[in-house]
Amino acid sequence: RHGFYDAVDFTPQRVPEGADHAVVQNYMAHHSGMSIAAVADAIFEGRLRDRFHSDPVIESAELLLQEKAPRD
Repeated sequence: RHGFYDAVDFTPQRVPEGADHAVVQNYMAHHSGMSIAAVADAIFEGRLRDRFHSDPVIESAELLLQEKAPRD
């Protein structure tokens, strides 16, 4: 049982009697994996990030990251 609880359910049919919500107890291992990857990236001075951004598919989408969001 490792990982984070990542949802709260307010659906009346699934909430225990007398409660107004229920914590959804699902465990997502990728949350732990992403934390480990972030620590490794910090230790190795961005090497993981650089490797990720060297992928042609990711490179092709990088311009979208620079686009300004509309303000209206």
